[in-house]
Amino acid sequence: MKHLTIIFLFFSLLSFSQEKEVRDITSYPNSVIVLNWTYNSWIGDVAPRMIISPFSMGVDLYAMQTLLGKDNFISMAVGGGLSVQNIKSNSGLYSSDSSIFKVIPKELNYKTNKLSTVFVDLPIEFRFRIRPNPRDKAGIVRKRNLRCAIGFKIGYNIQNYIKYEGQDYRELNYSNNIKFKEYNLRNILPYRYGIYCRVGVGSFSLHAYYALTKFFEKEKGPSIRPFSIGLSVTI
Repeated sequence: MKHLTIIFLFFSLLSFSQEKEVRDITSYPNSVIVLNWTYNSWIGDVAPRMIISPFSMGVDLYAMQTLLGKDNFISMAVGGGLSVQNIKSNSGLYSSDSSIFKVIPKELNYKTNKLSTVFVDLPIEFRFRIRPNPRDKAGIVRKRNLRCAIGFKIGYNIQNYIKYEGQDYRELNYSNNIKFKEYNLRNILPYRYGIYCRVGVGSFSLHAYYALTKFFEKEKGPSIRPFSIGLSVTI
């Protein structure tokens, strides 16, 4: 009887360990770090003949915390972090009481011409996750699952600047090569808010963001709204 009791306890512990392993493997993932690598552009009243480069890249880095539904199919998370966006184009920004873009003459050569902004963002999102299958047909554990997040974020601009390197487009000086950064640009709206979405499998997703606010203050610049699309990695 003593030996039977020991055997029963042994198999009970083994069964509990296996159940815990399966439960841990099949639990819903709750991402803590979100990294977005994006292409940035504008939509709206963009200046005539202004061309935005396909290399206008940006990056978002957010730390997230799940508040509701941590172990459910639907959950809610909030967080905070930084967003850096770069717009490279063939146009220079001129600002006084209002801001306008003017195309840089083709005769001028330049290496860099970009407008950069840095925002502190506070995102809030609703997540929809399918529970991962603990093992595939070969018996291998895979934690991949289909994920979707729909969110809203509000941000405050902590830095903006123009970076330029090339012939002087403001003075149309073909012989003068200049390099400068101009900070604290005028007429840029100091805050923003917008909606975003991520859809993907496992740690990798497609990401899209659309601003509900305009880039410039009202009647102080072109009526344009930022948007971005790209790849998202969650950990």
